[in-house]
Amino acid sequence: KVGSTSTDTVESVLAEHTNVVTALVLRSDGRMMSASLDGSIRLWNARSGELETTLLGHENAITTAAMSPDGNWIISLDLSGTSKIWDLRQPLDRVVRDLRVSSDRMISGPLRFGSFRPAGVLLTGSHTRVAWPTDKDNDEPLRVVMAWDSQTRTPRHLTWDDKHADARCVALSHDGRRVVAGVGKHVGIWEIESGKQPLRTLKGPGEDVTVVAANGDGTWIAAAGDDGAVRVWQLQGANATPRTLKGHEGSVNALLLSPEGDLLVSGGDDKHVLVWKTTRA
Repeated sequence: KVGSTSTDTVESVLAEHTNVVTALVLRSDGRMMSASLDGSIRLWNARSGELETTLLGHENAITTAAMSPDGNWIISLDLSGTSKIWDLRQPLDRVVRDLRVSSDRMISGPLRFGSFRPAGVLLTGSHTRVAWPTDKDNDEPLRVVMAWDSQTRTPRHLTWDDKHADARCVALSHDGRRVVAGVGKHVGIWEIESGKQPLRTLKGPGEDVTVVAANGDGTWIAAAGDDGAVRVWQLQGANATPRTLKGHEGSVNALLLSPEGDLLVSGGDDKHVLVWKTTRA
């Protein structure tokens, strides 16, 4: 159902999930997928708030899910290590394959790899680009993010000036050119091709940034922490003042920006999916 909230910047509250929301996918046509620890995957029209389909089949909490670029396929993973591949073109029996993932390869959150650390993943018809937080290394204390492209097969180390910094979350812009990471209480933005140092640094919430998102070309950035508020920046000129969106009760676990940056979707511990307009009329 589409609920209501006292925060007037929320376009709609999608409140069908009965447990924590763990993953979101938003397509340019407004179609959206959400997954939850309640074991369900739900497909929505993000702009109208209409629930289109509910996918049931997992016997355990879903920790992550992703949708193919054409919107025909979904892959999901639950806490038991069971992964399901769904064919949305089928009217019935949409699960076409069940897979098992070993416990040491568990994935959680919006494509989180290893030790439940979040990674940004871009899938296109020709290649895959991935960025993820690096492990602490006393010999290389400034490396906070690693980026890898399936075409070049050459890793790029993205750095941060504070040797005590640790990236907790990473996202890629839709075009794959920019990496965004939450590093402590700040947000770093890198151009993958042009250099190791951040292109820009933004001051995040008062506590550590736990989830980030970027739009198509990385000119809109969103970040959140455990306070339930989402900060949104439009990167124009030297100054960037965040807009703070408040609507969740508890931590925000998943964030998405539309390719144009006009629509933002957030999912949290309060079991809600919130749809926001980033631009005021």
